[in-house]
Amino acid sequence: MNPRELESAPLILPEEIVGARGIAQTSGKRTIEILEERSGLPPEAFVAALAATLGHATASMQELDRLEPAFDLLPYTEALAHGCMLARTPDGELVM
Repeated sequence: MNPRELESAPLILPEEIVGARGIAQTSGKRTIEILEERSGLPPEAFVAALAATLGHATASMQELDRLEPAFDLLPYTEALAHGCMLARTPDGELVM
C-alpha cells in the first residue's frame, strides 16, 4: 500500500480500540478479531484501515509470496507467539 492509499483509508478510532480490548478480556477473543468483526469492513479494507491507523504499510499477497521467512533471527515459535513474522525481501531487506 502506498502512502496515498494510507491517507484515504478510514481510521479506527481510539475508543473503538479501547472497546474492543474490553470485549476481548471477557470474551476470550483477540482484540484484533473484535475490531475486525465490529468494523463491518471486508478483510482487505480492514487491513488498510488498521495500517492507516497505525501508520504502517501493507503488502499484497504477491509481495508476501516473494518474502523469505527469517526464522534464523526470529524463530517460528516466537513469531507465532507474538503474531508477527520477520522476513527478507528478494534484495535482502528485513521486514516485519
